[in-house]
Amino acid sequence: MTFLEMQTYALHRLSVSSSESGFVTQIKTLINQERYRLAARYRLKQTTADLAFVDDQQYVALPTDCTEILSIQRVNTTLQPVTMERFSQLVMDAAVVADGPIYYARDGVANIRVYPVPSETDSTGAVIYYVQRPTALTADGDTPAEFPAEFHDLLPERAIAHVALSEEEPGLAQAAAIRADQLEMQFREFMNRRGGVGDRRINLNVYGGRR
Repeated sequence: MTFLEMQTYALHRLSVSSSESGFVTQIKTLINQERYRLAARYRLKQTTADLAFVDDQQYVALPTDCTEILSIQRVNTTLQPVTMERFSQLVMDAAVVADGPIYYARDGVANIRVYPVPSETDSTGAVIYYVQRPTALTADGDTPAEFPAEFHDLLPERAIAHVALSEEEPGLAQAAAIRADQLEMQFREFMNRRGGVGDRRINLNVYGGRR
């Protein structure tokens, strides 16, 4: 299903004309937001990138499309994730002796902090393995290539549920949410069979509460 087909389907279900630009923009945004959520939740796109170290600096910038860190490798060392509380304690104690970073803590969305600090500037100081946020669907012919075609309906169904609820159409909102939940359950089973989700738990946002 193309991006245009998703929009057309959603607008038809909502009985909204494609000439109503405000609704069209909202539908586009919601479709992309649902795609981002699913891609992150099910780790659909995974990739690697180099991390740049700066001499004597704790802060290391993450790739802008990183939604989850899977691991960080430096030479033959896997950096160990720690909480910011633990990280601050390590820095305070200054008890770790190493030739480069061996710990990291997430600091907001865009950065990590590493310890011990790098002793030199290196544009390829480490390799990060991470879950990648997909690029937005923008052109009419774009498709969410990371999803099997039989699950593409999930994206517009979530959008329909959201818009219908905001427009005080509870019957349609509930029907779309139920259909979206069914599709997501099927998708999760598909990913489990493929070995792509493992034991990660899921909380579904459903109409009227959480399931």
